[in-house]
Amino acid sequence: MRLTSTLSQFLRVAAIFVAASGFAAPAHAGEPTQDIDIRPTGEQVTGESLSAAFSGVTHKGSYAILRENTGTKDYTETTFSDGTVTYNEGDMVATGQWRRFGERICYSYEQDHMAGGCFYVYQVGNCYYYYGSNAAGIMGAQDGLYWIARSVKTGETASCDPVIG
Repeated sequence: MRLTSTLSQFLRVAAIFVAASGFAAPAHAGEPTQDIDIRPTGEQVTGESLSAAFSGVTHKGSYAILRENTGTKDYTETTFSDGTVTYNEGDMVATGQWRRFGERICYSYEQDHMAGGCFYVYQVGNCYYYYGSNAAGIMGAQDGLYWIARSVKTGETASCDPVIG
């Protein structure tokens, strides 16, 4: 009985901490709007194809959910062939490094407000979809894991719907 009470109290405190820290799952209104997982029909971009799709290329993209810090879903990111990256989202600009790590593309940024991370990339038409390589994907997404963001090379008309940027 005491163990159950202690565990219950711990879980309540943990839930309060998570909510106060901003780590809580988003409410329904902030959840991804896509209703399908494109991985079964998309082609995973791996190896040298992954490097070729990003090295020296600027992508314009859109997140699955509205970004709180900038009030937008849209971004551009240039992954230079020397391993550096420049990221723009609204008025925010970040710089850092990128590299291919196994079958993922990974980013790290010099600015504290940019977390970076590694992503598995899938392609449908000329659209690239990014799936987080952590176990949770987007927390709060219903009925499975969703893509976090998607992009198209700058200058191309996106073949995905709705059209990016």
